[in-house]
Amino acid sequence: MYRKSMIACLVTVLWVVSAMAATVITNEMHSDNTGQTIDGLPNGGPFTIFHMNDAHSRLLPHDFDVPEPDDAVEMEMVGGAAYFGARMLELKAAEPDSLILDAGDISEGNPLGDLRGNGGMIDFYNLLDGKLKALGGRGIDAVVVGNHDVRSLQMLNNLKPAGQGGLARFPAISVNVCHEGTTTAYFDPYVIVTVNGTRVGILGYTNDASSYLGVDTEKVIDVVTCTWEGGGGRISIKDWVNTLRTTQGCDVVILLSHMGQSRITSGGDAVLADSGGVAPPEIVISGHWHTWTERVWQPGNMNGKTLVAEAASYLQYIGELAVDSGGDYLSAQKHVIRNSQITPDADILNLIATLTTEYNNQVPAPPHSLDEVIGYCAVDLTLDKDKWWTVSEYPWNATNAAGAWVTDAMVWKAGQLGHAVDLALQSGGGIRRDIAAGRITYVEIYEAYPWSDDTMVSVRMTGQQIWNWIQADYVGTSISDGWHVTAHDGQITAITHGGSPITLSGTYTVAMSQYMYAHPEIALSDTTPEDVGDSIREGVVDYTGQYNTPGNPMYPGGITPRHTLNTEFAGGFKAVITMIADSESEPYFEKAFIRFIQAMPQTLARRDGYGLADLVKTDGAINLENRFSEIMLYRSHLGFPDGLHQAGDIIEVWGEGSFFDGTPEFIDQEGIRGPRHEFVLHGKDASLARPEYFPNVAGFWDEAHENHFVKFYAEKTGTSMVRDSKGQTVTIYQPGGYVSMTLPGKNGDFLMLTGVNTQSGGSRRFRCREAVAATTIPVVGYPATSTVDAITPYAQSGAPITLTATAGDVSGTASGITLTSTADAQVVEGYPTKNYGASTYMHVQSAGDGYQDERAWVKFDLSGRIPIGVTITSAKLRLHCWKAQNGNMDASVHGASATWTEAGITWNTQPAFGIAEDTVTLTNGQTGRWYEWDVTTYVTVAAAGDEVVSLVVKPVVEDSGTRLTYAFDSKAYSGGSQAPVLDIQWETAGGASKQPDQVAFFYRYAADGLAWGPWAAVGEDTDGSDGWSQAFDYPDGQGDYQFYTVSTDDDGNVEDAPVRADARTLFNNPPARPAGPGAPSNGAVDVQLPPTLSVTVNDSNGASMDVYFYDGAHQLIGSALGAASGTQAAVVWNNLSAGILYQWYVVIEDGLSTTTSSTWRFTTAAGEPAAVAAAFRLGGLIVIVLLIALGAAAFRKKEATGTVRESLC
Repeated sequence: MYRKSMIACLVTVLWVVSAMAATVITNEMHSDNTGQTIDGLPNGGPFTIFHMNDAHSRLLPHDFDVPEPDDAVEMEMVGGAAYFGARMLELKAAEPDSLILDAGDISEGNPLGDLRGNGGMIDFYNLLDGKLKALGGRGIDAVVVGNHDVRSLQMLNNLKPAGQGGLARFPAISVNVCHEGTTTAYFDPYVIVTVNGTRVGILGYTNDASSYLGVDTEKVIDVVTCTWEGGGGRISIKDWVNTLRTTQGCDVVILLSHMGQSRITSGGDAVLADSGGVAPPEIVISGHWHTWTERVWQPGNMNGKTLVAEAASYLQYIGELAVDSGGDYLSAQKHVIRNSQITPDADILNLIATLTTEYNNQVPAPPHSLDEVIGYCAVDLTLDKDKWWTVSEYPWNATNAAGAWVTDAMVWKAGQLGHAVDLALQSGGGIRRDIAAGRITYVEIYEAYPWSDDTMVSVRMTGQQIWNWIQADYVGTSISDGWHVTAHDGQITAITHGGSPITLSGTYTVAMSQYMYAHPEIALSDTTPEDVGDSIREGVVDYTGQYNTPGNPMYPGGITPRHTLNTEFAGGFKAVITMIADSESEPYFEKAFIRFIQAMPQTLARRDGYGLADLVKTDGAINLENRFSEIMLYRSHLGFPDGLHQAGDIIEVWGEGSFFDGTPEFIDQEGIRGPRHEFVLHGKDASLARPEYFPNVAGFWDEAHENHFVKFYAEKTGTSMVRDSKGQTVTIYQPGGYVSMTLPGKNGDFLMLTGVNTQSGGSRRFRCREAVAATTIPVVGYPATSTVDAITPYAQSGAPITLTATAGDVSGTASGITLTSTADAQVVEGYPTKNYGASTYMHVQSAGDGYQDERAWVKFDLSGRIPIGVTITSAKLRLHCWKAQNGNMDASVHGASATWTEAGITWNTQPAFGIAEDTVTLTNGQTGRWYEWDVTTYVTVAAAGDEVVSLVVKPVVEDSGTRLTYAFDSKAYSGGSQAPVLDIQWETAGGASKQPDQVAFFYRYAADGLAWGPWAAVGEDTDGSDGWSQAFDYPDGQGDYQFYTVSTDDDGNVEDAPVRADARTLFNNPPARPAGPGAPSNGAVDVQLPPTLSVTVNDSNGASMDVYFYDGAHQLIGSALGAASGTQAAVVWNNLSAGILYQWYVVIEDGLSTTTSSTWRFTTAAGEPAAVAAAFRLGGLIVIVLLIALGAAAFRKKEATGTVRESLC
């Protein structure tokens, strides 16, 4: 006891001394706001950083489903100041000279932390800081100012030291929170700490994109934009890093950043760059995104020089990063603050009690006590839980129960206040916590919706504006009950209200927060929103309060999904890289294309959820028929290190399905496995990354094959253009998809190309991995193609089958030409005499006012351009759209007289036109895309006539009440680069496909339809005069079989084996139907009790069988499992009565097929129960006893059934 008392006294003295010293240092170091220097223990060697971010005043424990790869969905209590502090003190004690850093946003989120602005939270950090110093070292080394910390002057100034009117005993820093109108820092821009002999500079950077100042701060400070280079009024982070490295002599620089990570290293306004001259910071401790990785990130474009770490939010985690004396990565982990595993700190508990008293004693009194039970809920009110293994919120998702709850409350409360609304909207970042099913307290509602400026307003929005808002928010907006959004590849395809499609031109009343109205996703036409007169938080309280007993909870039947997104799936997979674009100018331009190989075990265990059921088979294999089996792998700001990964690499990826601009993506933002080691590598196998061969572009030029790695042959027709065997022309792009590729050889050369088809702005483009002269492969001409015909029915039995195949040798007789318009102009009903022939654009509009209806006229000259004797197979008019406003519109194309001229045509002089040749739906909001109309019939006639094609494109329905406007480029725009074009394809006479020389058939087998064996040859057919076929006798017995073919043409070209099988069948001879029972025989009488039922079972495939015995009422009697063919299966049928007729039958299963027998009969033997007969033989006393017992039994029978049989007496 004496030793413990002495130690306690010593610790107390050290704490007091260190706190006093810290106060002196703080007062000195904030004097000029140029930086701080704090010396630590000069021991040398590596050092550790403990870090947190986005605490948001969350001083109390809260519900949370801790994510882990093997974790089950289970709410538990985490976080809270007393538990967090206890764990931090424990970690610091083990690493006394470690750094402790907070990456910002300590404010706004809990009633206790928000006392005095953020005073309660600062009280906690002050206490923790002192207790850390009492361990014998420094306390909290730095806290950067976050965007929520600047929303009020009180919160901002609380972060100042006491000597400057603040509360903080720890250093708050920011290089870019500046005195208004200057670049002079309002706080110290940096601190310098010597840790284990390493001099570490810590530079603070505050979010300059999301820092919305309060009315009392906007005239005091500016949050000045920072970039690496600076200039133009922006602060140069490079200059500050250089100051720390050179002037201050720092060995390691840390950027303590409160900014979403995409901005840190990406874009023209990136905060960091590896551009030479000054090395970027070795470490970024980050906040704002509330994201997490078990280790750290290394953005690819920083070339291994910068580590980025973040630790989720709300005091749920403490991040730990160990680096060497040069700041290079050693290890990292996250410590979850599980309350069940931590003893809370007593001093911090006392502080919480003090703050609770302060809260309760406020004047005026608070609206609710912290633990007041407001209501009950039948379901967990969770945020986005599409990824069970990580806290990462990206990509954000609106399909969360918490968002549904808040928006439902808004609609209800607005109605209660006399402001009926149709819809309520909430942004993804507006709702801040999970709440477990059961009772809901006031503090839980406060933490879910903690905003002080949470006034609700109602806004008038058109259906189109609602559509555009949700689309602009990446379909991530929470919506109220009765509304449903459907999106395909991220593009909204339908919005319904009350089960019916919304009217795009109609007007709806929408509730949202004042903050959302002030910072909208799109421009709103309603400039006078109506104040509903209540805070959203109190509206949620009142709404929830209706459900104030456990027997009357909210959502007793669950929450009906309000979004249908086809890209929603998540999990971990082994995947092979098929193509990679890793050297783009920005990391978010970089992508890899992958083919999933196998689901990780944790993913397979969750196959029935997370959108995996169709993609993942029951054994973990991938369904290659699912279009997402091949997909774009996107790592956002992380990119891919140049040259590190190659096609054929088998990597482990963990991510979530998402989309961008209509293209599906798989988002993986996992941390590194080691320095410049982005993924777990499971080897390399180039054969798994082989392309799927298509004889022409049309075979894969569709949505079903987006992101799929393919191969085709084509003729070079331009620097970046090719024409395939059917005459389709395609521009070839580099793997990144932004710059066209310079193709090898000269025009007319025959090329082999591999790559992927993706979508951009509504049009397709081919990203090429490889383009080589076909002769180098070698391939001469177009290879033959073949495919096994579908086998019907799918289930086969009995005799062998004959496989058949369809094959052809592509002749390449097709050709074509692409023509640019020789004349184009728009005509305008509202200006009927005006000519627009010199304009760079052509409008197609349906409107009843203003310019009114508008039409686009185009003309093409075919003279001498199409060979004589050819058959035109396709002709398509293509127009490039750059404006698409106010709603979808059907537009038709018509042939017309060619008498008009570009300089003379007006609305009044436009020629008459014929019937519609084709109609296309123009899609609202989709610009930068090419639209196509099929004009084959009209062009065929024109080519045989005057060889001039004259066309007009117009709205199908004109004079629309809503102005539907689309605009297309004319030939006068940008030198004709996006001029109207006419693509014409034709075939020469005798262009029918030839037949290959031979077709080889292959098969593979899986007994269970899952575990497939290797491919094996079936045989070859060298004579196709009677069709291509091969006999197949199921050599591996019953089970599943898959097939493909490979053809060889007369040039010796051998077709590539396909990635996916052509055909599949299930072969099984079902168990034989028994001729009769073994015992009892059919119709038997006097069968003794209990009978043994038996039957002989046979299977021609030799399979073992499970035999199920049923009675005449189809109730199971028993089963005999695993019976061998030719043996008897038997069960005993108990509890039968004497003298009764019984029926029975068997069902025999061999694992693939089922056979049901006939129904058989027998009659049990009549007579007295055996027990009674035996009793008579044993003597009178026993007879009497048994008769009494039987009488009692008969009496009970009477009571139960109301009938009595004759007694034996």
